[in-house]
Amino acid sequence: MNKRTLSSELLAGARYLKRRTVQKNVVKIQMITRALIEKISDEMGIRLDDDYDFFENLSNHLASILSDQTFYPENPLIDEILEMNPNVLDAVHKNQHVIQSCISRELTGKDLEYIAIHVCAALERKKNKEVVFHVIVACHGGIGTSQLLLEKLKLHFNFYIVDVISAHEARNLEAGRADLIITTVPLEGCPLDYVVVSPLLNDEDYIRVGHKIDVLRSSRNLPVRAEENEVTARGMIERIAPLVYEEAPDIAPGLMKKIRKAVRDYFNQSAEAEAELFAPYLHHLLPPSQITLDVECSDWKEAVRISGEKLLEQGYIEPRYIDAMLQNIEENGPYVVLSPGFAVHHEGLEAGSIKVGMHLIRLKTPVSFGSEEFDPVEFVCCLSAVDHKTHLKAFFNLVNMLQTELKAGVPICLKGY
Repeated sequence: MNKRTLSSELLAGARYLKRRTVQKNVVKIQMITRALIEKISDEMGIRLDDDYDFFENLSNHLASILSDQTFYPENPLIDEILEMNPNVLDAVHKNQHVIQSCISRELTGKDLEYIAIHVCAALERKKNKEVVFHVIVACHGGIGTSQLLLEKLKLHFNFYIVDVISAHEARNLEAGRADLIITTVPLEGCPLDYVVVSPLLNDEDYIRVGHKIDVLRSSRNLPVRAEENEVTARGMIERIAPLVYEEAPDIAPGLMKKIRKAVRDYFNQSAEAEAELFAPYLHHLLPPSQITLDVECSDWKEAVRISGEKLLEQGYIEPRYIDAMLQNIEENGPYVVLSPGFAVHHEGLEAGSIKVGMHLIRLKTPVSFGSEEFDPVEFVCCLSAVDHKTHLKAFFNLVNMLQTELKAGVPICLKGY
């Protein structure tokens, strides 16, 4: 086997990618994930916090570690990946304390190695956004599988998709039609270079595609091409949604549902592909109506309670949700303080959340949450989560906005996000 080829079982066989169990502390795990990504990014001197798939996949992995339900398949190729990226494993080892403080057992070598694999996948995605490759997508399944794979590829690689074909058509392609074929099945008699991936395009697949691109770069001179603009379902939705929520906030959710269906039908996308197409962004869950300024609070408990009362009034949460949040912080400490002056508090999925939502207050006088690193806190955001994923993109956007403005030395104004 070529050393540049990676087994499809490397990450796909790990149990955390297949589990469906609802995690009670899922938001806490996602906060820990975000903190770990920040530490590793700082350690390696490269920003990985803008990769949403990295954040989502790593949070799934950490959930399995913290629940002690992770199973790792035996695969010798993991050593080859880590030998090529020793700095990644070193950065993970140096920052394992971020996770260790929240787990009752010692992290194993396998735990850390698989975290490093996720980091390697994020590095591959970041690197391969820089070059435009002409690619054909080949699938053994139907149009729905092809479109789902297509959207995932476009999200993390700078690809111009020449065509989407069925696998049996590959042998009839002309040499030079594209730089590479990405396929879900082996292609016998195909005249073009190809790489086999799973339809779900997991982290191992991202690494394998990236390594194939490295081989292509070094083996021949690829033509220089300007990136070609293409209308996509994702791009259309992302342009339409902010306008709909701004101009018609009261009817926006129902209207966007109809628009997404119309776009899905136009692009011949399956319901599965549409599920990947859209999730609420920050401006959906935190419009101006969900922000209250210059609130007077005597301490962190009052701040938590007041920030949750708006969601309670609107029917997003039950009264017990607020009490559970207060108890959570008292028992687990101020881990909800994510950045200097900013706290996002929450509770488990079974503690009284009804609908996904956020409400943010800015305190007239900042208060202490007991966080040596980030006190005093001026902004307090209450998050109501109903599952492990619906809120994730908005939460990701919120933390990225905070980090960007804080690193630039810009006061957080919460306008125009």
